[in-house]
Amino acid sequence: MVRTENKVSTKRVYAYRRITAAPEKQTVPSNLSYLYIGNRFRASLELHSGFETSHFLFSLDEACKLLSRLEKAGRLPSVILLDGPSDISAVRKFLTRLREVEAYKNMAVLADVKNCRQDMIAHLSQEKGITDLVMIKTATCLAEKAAFYTKLQKDAMKTEKSIRQGINWNLIKTYGFVRVFDLIFSTICIVLLSPLMLLLGLLVKLEGGSGLFEFSTERGLRYHSFRYIRFRTELSYSAEQLPDLCHVNQFMVGENDKSSFQSKINQTTRVGAFLRSTNLDELPALFNVLAGDISFIRQR
Repeated sequence: MVRTENKVSTKRVYAYRRITAAPEKQTVPSNLSYLYIGNRFRASLELHSGFETSHFLFSLDEACKLLSRLEKAGRLPSVILLDGPSDISAVRKFLTRLREVEAYKNMAVLADVKNCRQDMIAHLSQEKGITDLVMIKTATCLAEKAAFYTKLQKDAMKTEKSIRQGINWNLIKTYGFVRVFDLIFSTICIVLLSPLMLLLGLLVKLEGGSGLFEFSTERGLRYHSFRYIRFRTELSYSAEQLPDLCHVNQFMVGENDKSSFQSKINQTTRVGAFLRSTNLDELPALFNVLAGDISFIRQR
């Protein structure tokens, strides 16, 4: 008789699991306040959650008076929310008043465009005093926006204070070399490329009508807005030319003499198409670099 031994093979199996820490919970400061300007009172009540103080007004003029009182009391709101469609001229006047007062200069102004038409959104996006276009759906979203822009405001005030106090070597090390490089290199480029820019400007003027440049509002460092310069690449018409263009169906005139542009017609000039394809329409942006709005080697 032969004795056999059955050996059962054992195999070790190692399971590797990646252990990750729970994401840090975003804490919203408890001392936030906001000023709501609009006509949707029910919506403004829903946005009150997460704020210590809220102010609700219908009129932009009343908002200016309230801000003056809050400034004297030392309780300015963290953020201003413009809700719904309103007169763009009144909004522009309100923003001008804000820029004239030193205490309001860094205050964030948000425009809720959820119920706005496309033309109104286009106008608001070009206004210099509008910090951001938003679609606020919950109070948490508004509170997070307010906390974010409040931090930006404090950082901007800290930077301005450091500049007023004198030489700040940390600031010089961070931005000094970049700014000196931008100044020198942009000046050299403008001098060397000035004949080309003059030639392109002449071609744009001859083919496109009035105006050499077109401007767009862009956001830079700390969400400060500036006017970005390009060579104009599309046709431009004055109000006096409108009756002469009706027969080619480029414009439609209604009962109130308001013109509406037919977007299906290509208004890009031949020179403009060439400038866009070669990016030569961006050459005037060298003056933005010279002014400090944008940089060659850093973000705006």
